[in-house]
Amino acid sequence: MTEMMFARSLLLRFTRGADAAPDFRTALREWALPKLGWLTADACTKLPKNATWATVLARVEAAQAAADAAKTRSGDTDARPSHAIAMARALAGVLGLEAGDARLLEALIGCARHPHLRALIAILTTRGTDLACAMGLLAGFEEEKAEARVRTSAVLRLGLVGLEADREGGAYIALRWALTDLLDRQAPDAEAIVGALAGPRQTSALELDDFAHVADRDFLVRLLAGALRTQARGVNILIHGPPGTGKTELARVLAAEAGAALHAVGETDEAGDEPNRYERVHALHLAQRVLGARGDGSALLLFDEMEDFIGDAAPSGGDWFARRSGSKVFVNRLIESNAVPVIWTTNALGNVDDAIVRRMSFVLRLDTPPRSVALRMLARVAADEGGVPGAAFADLIERAPET
Repeated sequence: MTEMMFARSLLLRFTRGADAAPDFRTALREWALPKLGWLTADACTKLPKNATWATVLARVEAAQAAADAAKTRSGDTDARPSHAIAMARALAGVLGLEAGDARLLEALIGCARHPHLRALIAILTTRGTDLACAMGLLAGFEEEKAEARVRTSAVLRLGLVGLEADREGGAYIALRWALTDLLDRQAPDAEAIVGALAGPRQTSALELDDFAHVADRDFLVRLLAGALRTQARGVNILIHGPPGTGKTELARVLAAEAGAALHAVGETDEAGDEPNRYERVHALHLAQRVLGARGDGSALLLFDEMEDFIGDAAPSGGDWFARRSGSKVFVNRLIESNAVPVIWTTNALGNVDDAIVRRMSFVLRLDTPPRSVALRMLARVAADEGGVPGAAFADLIERAPET
């Protein structure tokens, strides 16, 4: 549907009898009269300022009837959608939404992004129209089930869109930051959608030989490649070790060797700042949905700092954390059923519950690389940068191997 079609549908469903309520009638007339040419698809359509709302509504109803008749005769589909609605359709395809949820996503994004529709929604909801019900009817759900279908829909469960109350007693559609950022892009490109919702794609300048000191590196590549090929569920690798040992770089190299794109999950919040646990868990859930819906076994996820996923924690006297929050059952079930393999990292294995460790497909401790490996890495970096390292670099590696 187009913006105009959504507007007509809302007017014809929710504004009958408005003449009986003066404030409602006035608000609708002030909204509709300047837009009447747009609403009727006839630039010449004009009515006096004192026209009753019933007269305005009759013009809209006649225009819709004429459009329906023309469509029946010609068999034409809807007019070309706006950018926002085109993006909604592309997003629904990437997410693998069923038809009803796809229509709902179009309605929600259309009504949130188009100023005419936002203003109309504000008028309707401040005068008693239930926003969830209205969106459900626009999506084509049965009237008695419309509200429940919306509130339990995949669109709302994924957290892309919310239905919020405003200060005037009405309601509005809140698009979450990831979706807003996506809609601001110019083209509904599937890869752009995946990158925006699943996290930025990770690359590495290193190779598997740079991790020759990791005895299990070849096995991990085979494990990930096999999981991708068979689309196995519940495949998780946990890499732990002190800071500076290359956990993230190893994850990038393993993904590249397994022939997969690696997406980093929830590294920033909507303002580009440090995310909280809820934001990171939501990002993981969304990324699983986005990449899992593709069903082609082409991607992996990286969740750095696994302690963020487990819950709110504070360092204790050892290498573990205290004051754990969040549902252990939720965490356990998600790890057991994830459709897209995840590589997790943490500095301290003591921070991860034993029940979670047992659910990992493989747990790898990554220690500081030996001096010979560090010197080889230094030589490679120097060659890439076109420089010659002085003797002080070797001394630094000797004194601070984590370098």
